[in-house]
Amino acid sequence: MADEPIKVVFDCNVIWQAFFSATGPSARCKKLVDRGEVTLFLSIAVLEEIRDVLLRPKTRAKFPTVTSEAVEAFLQDLADKARLQKPVPGKFTGMRDPKDEPYI
Repeated sequence: MADEPIKVVFDCNVIWQAFFSATGPSARCKKLVDRGEVTLFLSIAVLEEIRDVLLRPKTRAKFPTVTSEAVEAFLQDLADKARLQKPVPGKFTGMRDPKDEPYI
């Protein structure tokens, strides 16, 4: 159907950048989700990876204004607007970065 929104999966880096910049390309991608122009597909594994990256001591040292509350609010907003997928059993082996499997 032509009226159906495009289905997308955002890499952790896109979501990370959308969190830190309200004006960059990643933020524009998130705004498409906010407006319902695209349907974002997420899994709990992806949300957990994003949480881990945003709350790492290294990240928080570089961005001292990042709070757990801000991260949780951002992730909840994503989860509310996305279609959450059930965990899928692992199927790929030998990937350069095994953490990329949830995105595939």
